[in-house]
Amino acid sequence: MAATAVIWRKVGNLRGERGPIGVGQAGPQGAPGRDGAPGPVGPPGPPGESVQGPPGTRGEAGPQGEVGPQGERGPEGIPGISVRGAQGEPGPKGDTGDKGDKGDKGDAGPPGPRGELGHNGPKGEAGAKGDKGDLGPQGQQGKEGKPGERGEKGPPGNDGKDGARGPEGPRGVMPIARAWKDGVSYAGDIVVHEGATWQALKDTGKPPGIGQDWIELAARGADARWLRARGTYAATETYAELDVVTRDSSSFIAVRDNPGPCPGNGWAMLACGGKRGAAGEKGDRGATGEKGERGADAPTISGWKRDRKRFVATPVMSDGTFGPELDLRDFFEQFQVETR
Repeated sequence: MAATAVIWRKVGNLRGERGPIGVGQAGPQGAPGRDGAPGPVGPPGPPGESVQGPPGTRGEAGPQGEVGPQGERGPEGIPGISVRGAQGEPGPKGDTGDKGDKGDKGDAGPPGPRGELGHNGPKGEAGAKGDKGDLGPQGQQGKEGKPGERGEKGPPGNDGKDGARGPEGPRGVMPIARAWKDGVSYAGDIVVHEGATWQALKDTGKPPGIGQDWIELAARGADARWLRARGTYAATETYAELDVVTRDSSSFIAVRDNPGPCPGNGWAMLACGGKRGAAGEKGDRGATGEKGERGADAPTISGWKRDRKRFVATPVMSDGTFGPELDLRDFFEQFQVETR
């Protein structure tokens, strides 16, 4: 088939005499033939002159003759005049072929060869000894042991006899205290000096409280300190022991000099501020009172008092009183802004 197409293409390239254009009647359209296999692409020939003649009447298609034997290749002819025939009507679209079956899955390839087993490396040197760890926590105390058995009680001893009562000694008499006077005092003298009571340990001419000749029997009393009210606590004030201040409805007393911030360790609370107690039980409902007399009607607006300078309107009530003022300045200012 490919050879035949080449022969016909070569024959068509030969320039022959131009015959008369026949006028035939168009025959019926034949059934579309099957597409043949594409032939090999030949070498490109020289471009020929394109002379387009008038389209001739399509004649009837004759029956296809048998393909003769391939003849010898003749000499290449002169390029013929290409006459383009009329375009034939397209044939009907062929049916779509069936989809082929899916191919079978291929077999798995053989497994690859197993790698060689690695060798263990040489053993490394031992690391340096670590530091000593911290001492662990103390263990729990063991259980207390059982008390030992109590020994047997020995027999009671014999009561000793009371000794004889000795003779009664002389009655001691303390000397009467006297006011100290400048002069000689004798051992055992008791004197009063500057509010304190002293006794002479030996004969001396020194006053009490000087040197080692006297012993103090009773020290002079000091004036008692009492609570001192200082008012409301202020961080800028200096406070002493027994000062009393108030703060947050509570009162505090200083327990030492320079007690620090109140409340704190240097203060003790005397009285705490009271809190609201729990609500008492709801009492019984009282008896309904008698219906009172009809009250006067509520006053109504009977007019307006205008203050043009202040833009204020005051309602005048029906009972002669005045209601709350109505300031209108903002409304007029807003009106001026919106209408400019």
